[in-house]
Amino acid sequence: MDALFGIKTENETILVTSRNFARGISIMNHQDRKYIMISDKIAMGIVGEAGDTAHFAAYIKANVKLYENSFAQLPTISFKDGEVASDADEKNDEEHVLSTKNIANFVRLELAKSLRSRKPYQVNLVIAGADGDLYMIDYLGTMVKQPYVVQGYAAFYAMSLLDHHYRTNLSEEEGIELAKMCLKEINLRMPASVGDVDIVVLSKTKAPRQFIIADKDLRKSI
Repeated sequence: MDALFGIKTENETILVTSRNFARGISIMNHQDRKYIMISDKIAMGIVGEAGDTAHFAAYIKANVKLYENSFAQLPTISFKDGEVASDADEKNDEEHVLSTKNIANFVRLELAKSLRSRKPYQVNLVIAGADGDLYMIDYLGTMVKQPYVVQGYAAFYAMSLLDHHYRTNLSEEEGIELAKMCLKEINLRMPASVGDVDIVVLSKTKAPRQFIIADKDLRKSI
C-alpha cells in the first residue's frame, strides 16, 4: 500500500513516501524509492502505476533540466545609446532556476495534456520545495497548494491527525514526529503495512536531508 504525504513546518518542508512496492496482494519490493530530487531544493513524490511513475518522473526531471540549461545560455540583448549590449558574461545562473510553483504548474499541464491523449499517465504526486511551497497533483491534473497534503488511502487516516495537530510554527523535529504519528495510525488501521518510509527534509537555510525510518521502529509504540 502506498503512502505519500507532505508537511510544511516553520522553516522546512517534509516529504514522506513509503518504500513497499505491491502488485495485487503481494509485496514485490521493500526498497522502492517513490520520490526524485528535481534539484537540491525541490523533491517530487510520485505513486501510481509502476511504468507510469518511472517514466513520468524521469520525463519531468529531464525537461526541467533542459529548460534551465537552454535559457541559461541565452544572452539578454538590450539597446543603450544606440548600441547593442549583451549580458552573456554577466548572467546569474539563479535567474533561470525554476521555482516549486513553476515546476508544479508544468507537471499539472503535462498531466492535463496526457489526460486528453490515448495513453494518459496514472500517477499522483506531491511536490515539495525548500521555499515552503507544497503542492498535491492527481492524475486528472487537479492541483492544490496546502500546508499539508496526503495522497492515496493514507488520507483516510492521516488527514484527521494533520487537521488536529498541525500548526504553522512546527519545528523540524515536531514535523517529523507528526509524520511518524500519521504513519503509526496508518499501520494500525490499514490491513497492510506501509513498510519502511523515506523522509526528505528540505530547508531554506540547510542542505536537504534524506533518511529512512524502519517499519519496526514505527511499530514499537503500536
